Amino acid sequence: MRHLSSIFCCLAGLAALTARADDAWAPGCLVQGVPYQSVEELRSFYKFSPTDKASRKGAQAMSLGDVSLELGPGLREMSIAGIRLVLAHPLMRDASGHLLISREDWVKWVDPILRPTYIPDRCAVRTVVLDPGHGGHDSGTPSDHLRESDTTLQIALALQAELEKIGYNVLLTRTGDYFVSDQQRVDTANAAKDAIFLSLHLNRGRSDYHGTQVYTAAPADPGSSPTPGNAHDATQAALAYALQSALVSTAGATDGGCRRAHYSLLNSITCPAAWVELGFATHEQESASLATPAYRDTLVKALARGITTYAAVAHPEARIPVQALPPKTQATTSGSSTSRTTGSTSRTTGNTSRTTGSTSRTTGSTSRTTGSTSRTTGSSTSRTTGSSTSRTTGSTSRTTGSSTSRTTGNTSRTTTPARRNTTPTRGRTR
Repeated sequence: MRHLSSIFCCLAGLAALTARADDAWAPGCLVQGVPYQSVEELRSFYKFSPTDKASRKGAQAMSLGDVSLELGPGLREMSIAGIRLVLAHPLMRDASGHLLISREDWVKWVDPILRPTYIPDRCAVRTVVLDPGHGGHDSGTPSDHLRESDTTLQIALALQAELEKIGYNVLLTRTGDYFVSDQQRVDTANAAKDAIFLSLHLNRGRSDYHGTQVYTAAPADPGSSPTPGNAHDATQAALAYALQSALVSTAGATDGGCRRAHYSLLNSITCPAAWVELGFATHEQESASLATPAYRDTLVKALARGITTYAAVAHPEARIPVQALPPKTQATTSGSSTSRTTGSTSRTTGNTSRTTGSTSRTTGSTSRTTGSTSRTTGSSTSRTTGSSTSRTTGSTSRTTGSSTSRTTGNTSRTTTPARRNTTPTRGRTR
């Protein structure tokens, strides 16, 4: 299971990139009135490295540590750490064949997931408004195993209890089997303070379609005015990603992706809002699972985890270091000491490595220092024996006091554990 903070690909090293995403790049090009940017320019901005290890044939992949990003092969398809995102505008190519992505998709869809603590309008979450879809004479999608209106209410009531245990204030748009208009749902959401809104539904489609999907309000079309629901486009991207990641990793759901749509309900709500499709009532196996208390409880746990994950990065004071980028290389030696590196590589990632008054020896391995501080203090010797190359990259190497740091011969390596993002198994979805 992913760590709470690493469910996002929040890169601590990107803290050096103080520019807002929409101000950081030179003007791109217009395609049918839509501004586009070069994917290569954006890859360079985030310090990603190109890779040929795409999970799907035809996709363009890049990575930074454990964070992977793929674009394509579909025209509106990309993924971050294995979680699918459906783009508002298709991927394009310029006259030279370089891949382009719309500026709107990157600024309001991708950057908020890569750097959620840079979202300008984020605020603390104290209230969760749960909206069980349908009700009364509107029973929703029919199924041999369940009624959508009953299932969404059962999940909402269980989720209310789970969230209240954590400490959230929870409001429901309905607490029984009766009809509630969209306007009543909107009024409940817009009256809540420091809130997010989740509308719970079951999907319908071909009999082989299955999986969870999370929708937010679609961005305004070129030339049209934004809706109240567009006030939190960037925030809602982070919310959708947190929910979908949790549904996939915690509940084992097939990833149907984070999507955007012009739903009148989402367009009218003034707090961050998401429309969650918890599975397909028209899929025989998934529908049967949704009818069981055990699977519904798994969905409840996943939604609660997604909400708390989002709330952790939405708080204005949130700072979540996951993986640091290397600063410029600077090597200094202080005091009575000798620092020598011969034919080896020394590596430590995103941490501080310190040795005091002891001897550290590694034979026949790789040692490398990246984006961190390596320090030896007192009377100590750090030695590596073998025959290879020595390298210090993007870090500060410092030796203080009466000590000798020597690397000779083979390759020595010290690596601190990194938080990993798990790529979920992908299935067929709508």
